[in-house]
Amino acid sequence: MTNNKTVSKKKESNVIPFDIASVEADAGLGLQNITTEDLALPFLRILTAEKAEEYDAKGGDIYNSVTQEVFSKTVGIKVVPCIYQRRYIEWAPRDSEEAGAPINFYTPAQKASGEMPKTERRLDPDGKEDYTDYIVGSENYLENTAHHYVIMLKDDGRIEPGLITMAKTAKKKSEKWNSMMTSRLEKGKKGHFNPPSFYYVYHLTTEKAAKGNYTWNTWNITLDGKVESADTYNHCKIFAESVEKGQVTANHEREEIPVEKDAGEAPF
Repeated sequence: MTNNKTVSKKKESNVIPFDIASVEADAGLGLQNITTEDLALPFLRILTAEKAEEYDAKGGDIYNSVTQEVFSKTVGIKVVPCIYQRRYIEWAPRDSEEAGAPINFYTPAQKASGEMPKTERRLDPDGKEDYTDYIVGSENYLENTAHHYVIMLKDDGRIEPGLITMAKTAKKKSEKWNSMMTSRLEKGKKGHFNPPSFYYVYHLTTEKAAKGNYTWNTWNITLDGKVESADTYNHCKIFAESVEKGQVTANHEREEIPVEKDAGEAPF
């Protein structure tokens, strides 16, 4: 009897295995000509219900603008705050051709010295005060915006830089976070001291907020613990120094407040 059954031979692999040490020895190769001008710093933002549909997510989930990763609003993300900056961003009217990107940025020092344009509050059609800070003689307006530069700690051990901006109703969350950071004290050889902001890890989720007939999602920030890795600590320190020197840039886009219930003009 002839046996027609064929016996498959195990295919030999020509792949030569190597460990991560080989990759680490070549760290940075191929990337040496990339500067901060060639990079896009990720924004970590709260998704509106409308925007969430594009990513099969839910309103209130957290979104990374570069990797397009979405993080559940209840699970949240863990970040190390590296440095804080306050900026006054000049925006064109929402219905104008220039509305997509900022017109200019001003620092608190420029405001104090008078270099920043003067602003005014105006009355809306109903005669009530419009809380927007319009530039005098212009339809452009300034938005007082908190910038929190962070390093995000991923579940797989990787770390990634990011920027969280907070304006309008979220400014109170920024102020609370800043208070949490400045009130932290550790005991050293010379007594108690306020450690760098990047000595601590914070857990960020989102929660509902309400005012009148409006509800929206906003940040919920809690202390998670201390940075455990010296490598992570040093990376955060270098990132903070780069931001302070102006070596890190971010491509801002207008960020809408994720209001979910509308009954006229939002009170922001």
